[in-house]
Order: sequence, then C-alpha cells, then structure tokens
Amino acid sequence: MRSLFWCFVLFAPTVLTGCVERRFVVTSQPMGALVYHNGKPVGTTPCDVPFLYYGVHAFTFVKDGYETKTERYDIVAPWYQYPWVDAVTEILIPYTFQDVQQIQTALTETSKQVPNLVPRSLELRDRVKAIPTPPGM
Repeated sequence: MRSLFWCFVLFAPTVLTGCVERRFVVTSQPMGALVYHNGKPVGTTPCDVPFLYYGVHAFTFVKDGYETKTERYDIVAPWYQYPWVDAVTEILIPYTFQDVQQIQTALTETSKQVPNLVPRSLELRDRVKAIPTPPGM
C-alpha cells in the first residue's frame, strides 16, 4: 500500500501537468492581406499563428493595391511565465493557460499610378527597328 502511495506521489505530477498555449490572432483592415511572421509566410488575415517564445516579433503585411507594412511587436511574458513561477504553473496546476496576443494593423492604399507601358514599348521597338545595321552583319 505504501509503494502505491509513492507511485502516485511521484507520477501524478506528470499526468496532471498544465501547459501554456501561445498564439497570435492577426487581423488587418482590409482583410485578406498576406502575413509574414519573422520573414516566413503564415497565411492571410484573419489568421492564428502559434508561437513559442516571448520577445520581439516582426509581422509584414502584403496586399495588392496597398503599401507593404512591417511592424515589430515586443511581446512580454505574462505573470505565470516568469522564471520559477512557470515551474509551479506548468507542473503543479492542471490547467491549460491560453495566452492570446492580438495583432491588428490598418493598411493604406498606394497612391502610385501604374503607367501604361504599351505605347512607350511600341515606340522603343520602332526606334530600334529604325537603327541601320552595320555592313557585314
């Protein structure tokens, strides 16, 4: 009976351990922008992006007709992730903590007009054709 008690005391924390689920919820105005997290594509807005570490994270938003926007966010660890406190919260408390960070941005439309290049290209083609070829070629 005594050995059963010690088995429970030693192995119960491994079964009853908690954890932390970390994720970003990324949105943009307008929706549908391609999102890069630290240079890697993760989807289009709105999207969920899991992460492991706190600190500085870079998000780049790309959408046709809008200026590309890169923003850096300094994500600070919540109280239950501080050193030594996390040992208690992740090992002894059988609860899954949800750390959801909201990333929101507004994109601005590009003001550049794309020129019509077809007339210019036809003009340059005609100018090249008008150049006389040297003899012997």
